[in-house]
Amino acid sequence: IIKEKELTYYLTEGVQYATGDPVQVNFSSEKSKEMAFTYELDPKFRLEPLASYDIQAMVLDRNTHFKKEWDSDSYLWMDLGFGWDKLSDQFYALHKNVKFDNRFYYLSFRIDKGYPLTYDDIDHILSNTHILAKDKETQIKLKQAKRGRVVRLKGYLVNITENGRQSRRSSLVRTDGGNGACEAMYVTDVEIVEKGTPFKWFRGNKK
Repeated sequence: IIKEKELTYYLTEGVQYATGDPVQVNFSSEKSKEMAFTYELDPKFRLEPLASYDIQAMVLDRNTHFKKEWDSDSYLWMDLGFGWDKLSDQFYALHKNVKFDNRFYYLSFRIDKGYPLTYDDIDHILSNTHILAKDKETQIKLKQAKRGRVVRLKGYLVNITENGRQSRRSSLVRTDGGNGACEAMYVTDVEIVEKGTPFKWFRGNKK
């Protein structure tokens, strides 16, 4: 799959636009079950909130092709790769010697020689998040969450069941990896914190 042309948004290098970790408050299992609800945009799915979640981060990459690729998971309208702390500074996030790629339900990255950070420096300050918008209005706002922009999302980390069967579980930590390490977030509020200046890009390369 080759991504369509999009825009990367450039901000001032040397500035960390998201200095804090995501704020998460876990619920008890009893409260999670009490809060469970049917997903408004696709009623065959039921969501069980595991924690409240508030994240401000730079968008490292995004994928909006799931409906075409995986019909069974069409409720996952968007995946966003996030970076905070040093990865909210575009000197590091858009450095020529690092490549972030959001495909097939995970965020991968490759570090080349000359990148000033190591794997251990950044593996805990980035995440891949499956996005479930609260409603159509929230979906429209989320379309502005593009590569290089800084966004703030509020909502819940959720487990997802389809027709009574477990479909996807959200991670509750930022230090895991591999299958099951992604967050599944039901988004209730969207704020574009920094919009930046747009330039065309193709597969992560400046044009």
